[in-house]
Amino acid sequence: MLSVIQNDLSPLLTTAYASHRIDLIQMVLLRLIADSEGTSADVYLPELLQQLQQTSAAVSYAPEPLASALQSISRSAESPVQPGLAAALASTNATDAPQKAAVRAVVRAIATAEARPRSEIEASIVATKAKIAGLKTSSQELVIPEDTFTQYLRKRFPDQPDIRASNLTPLPGGRSKGTILFDLMSGGRTQSRVIRKDFAQDFMQCSVVDEFPLVRAAWQAGLPIPEPYWLEEDASVIDGKFIVFARVSGTAAGTMFEMRTTPAVAKQAAAALAKLHAIDIKAAGLADALDFGRSTFAVRDMVLSSYEKHRANTSDNLLLESAHAWLLNNLDCIDPRPVFVHGDCGFHNVLADGDKMTALLDWELSHAGDPAEDLISCKALVETIMPWQEFLDAYVAAGGKPVSVQRQHFFAVWKLVYYITFADAARRMFESGADPDLRLAAIGYNTHRRLQSNLARVLAMPPP
Repeated sequence: MLSVIQNDLSPLLTTAYASHRIDLIQMVLLRLIADSEGTSADVYLPELLQQLQQTSAAVSYAPEPLASALQSISRSAESPVQPGLAAALASTNATDAPQKAAVRAVVRAIATAEARPRSEIEASIVATKAKIAGLKTSSQELVIPEDTFTQYLRKRFPDQPDIRASNLTPLPGGRSKGTILFDLMSGGRTQSRVIRKDFAQDFMQCSVVDEFPLVRAAWQAGLPIPEPYWLEEDASVIDGKFIVFARVSGTAAGTMFEMRTTPAVAKQAAAALAKLHAIDIKAAGLADALDFGRSTFAVRDMVLSSYEKHRANTSDNLLLESAHAWLLNNLDCIDPRPVFVHGDCGFHNVLADGDKMTALLDWELSHAGDPAEDLISCKALVETIMPWQEFLDAYVAAGGKPVSVQRQHFFAVWKLVYYITFADAARRMFESGADPDLRLAAIGYNTHRRLQSNLARVLAMPPP
């Protein structure tokens, strides 16, 4: 959070008042960080006892009630000792030179015991501030100079010497991949394009290199997808491998938790999923490109893979342990025959322009699996604007096969488990400092909790 304030927000807040408030926030956060990592009482007490023992001769002359407090400290290793010692000092009245010397010795011992840990805290503040200033967030990876990308374009298209890029504009939002809009200018024409790039740190562990053949196949099958023009596998060009797409009209039809479109668009999304699920994986040459594409039981292997990640990273999460056990004990409702599954087709990945669906985006989680997985990804938001059965009817009318209530319930559990795993990975990446991007914090702390709440609710439901 401190990195975001210092590196992302501070440069934008240029008024004197705003800069002053930013400075105050930084000071408070630095202090809170240092305090949370500071010396605890169990370290402070032995240090204090050691200092008092070194002044034992003078301390032996301590007047009451200071003498009683010191004896109590020497007999017990329990803490806290500061309140009792402070009260004793406040009540002490030294009447002669030896007593005054004893009080001075006690004060010196207390100050010496506190000086080291307090100095360490101040040093940690300086070190933390220096460390934060050097951290690069993933959002900074989306800032690409026009000259840099223009030079790349001229190398890639040597027959177009006047080609250039302009108006490179990063889009806010998701963190799985970076999105940058730009204008491609050549031969007197200007065309709008989109860059979708890998980040240096990827908590989802998927690359545009794997995504490209899948979106290409889906686009060739006639699905509403921006045309994928080319894949660049040289990560040094813009600090990440990337795909260049056509730009289509429309805005996001929703978020992870909110619907922002119409029933007409929802029905078009259902029809698009029916067309996707009808693609023959083997005939399209995607068996090796899709995760679990060669599996004899894709859903089972998918759940087992998730369970392995859970045991490695979140084994202390009883809810996730229970959810995986539930999934593995309910596989009998699943059809082993795999289809091409988008994997993340919620309405946050749908573009709409009025009542028209214009694109289904972000195919990095595509895999072989059960069509009910994609359908259930839409259910919660669809039900906020139309009856769920109408959506299923639109899917079947477009060629999709009906899915049982049991399969729908299975994937209601699975999708939450799936997303929780990624949200936890985002949290761990943020906490490690590998990428102090605020989007990771939002996913790891807010989305992660909401998903777990939903998972508990769904698992608590009686079986259909």
